[in-house]
Amino acid sequence: MTQRTLKHRDWVKIIDHRQQQIKPKPKKQVTVLFKCTIAAVALLIVGLTISTLSHPDQYPQLSIQQQQNVQQHYTKKLMTGNWQFSHADFEFNQIKIYINLPNSLPLEESVLTHYIQQTLCPAKSDQLWHIIDNRNFMIHLFTGSSIRTGQTIKCITHG
Repeated sequence: MTQRTLKHRDWVKIIDHRQQQIKPKPKKQVTVLFKCTIAAVALLIVGLTISTLSHPDQYPQLSIQQQQNVQQHYTKKLMTGNWQFSHADFEFNQIKIYINLPNSLPLEESVLTHYIQQTLCPAKSDQLWHIIDNRNFMIHLFTGSSIRTGQTIKCITHG
């Protein structure tokens, strides 16, 4: 009987030893995964830095006078109607004009886009395009105080 128990113990040891060999070593996997993550983040940072340095100030900030010219253009244009010029956002590659409407317009999106491009976007010959200078020029229409909702139309040169 003692011999049988010894054999059983030996068998259990062998099985335990094999299971330990089969089990993946979690410390090594975590270490490799951590190193890969660090390398990926470092490459991402280097890539962003290179892309930023390769396009320095492609769109320089508009001067205060240029910003005022854009704002005055839309303040004058909307002076006689119910539509109100709210404000303008000037970013490096984008100019966005915010116009507050008394009620939403009952037009399909494509018709509204065409209408705004023909009436509010500056004509190709307009001096405003010299200020815009290949920046994205957007007009955002909204009703009430809900600036986040509404419709944004990209102006393209026409006329």
